[in-house]
Amino acid sequence: MIGVERRVAARERRRVSRGGRRPYDQPGKHPPVLVADTDEAVRRAFVRYLDMFGFRVTQAARIEEGLDETSPSERPDVIVTELTSSAAARLASSARVPTIVTVTDDLHTPPRYAAAMLVKPFSLPTLLGELRRVLRAHSAAE
Repeated sequence: MIGVERRVAARERRRVSRGGRRPYDQPGKHPPVLVADTDEAVRRAFVRYLDMFGFRVTQAARIEEGLDETSPSERPDVIVTELTSSAAARLASSARVPTIVTVTDDLHTPPRYAAAMLVKPFSLPTLLGELRRVLRAHSAAE
């Protein structure tokens, strides 16, 4: 009888909608995100995960390349990048786009321009949560 109860419970569970949508999310309104990381495996994982939740993701090895490739109408609402160089820092701060900075150790202090800082390794749901938090804060500030 235990097996039957499990199958019924599993069937009921499947009727619950899955996914990352929040009640206040608007269908079809997915913000563009730029992911700039020199590690291709990390970049690919970020892109695939954010794509599953409906974000329009542009990827590049360096932040300069990513901003050059996007058209003015497709400018990202958020940039996810690693803390690499001062040139990238100047570019991120001058783009006036909220930036989530990823670092490999927690010895760094968050840069002035960073809306958030994540210490690697972190889980992909943590990235998604920070991205949503930054988007909410940025839209509330406008």
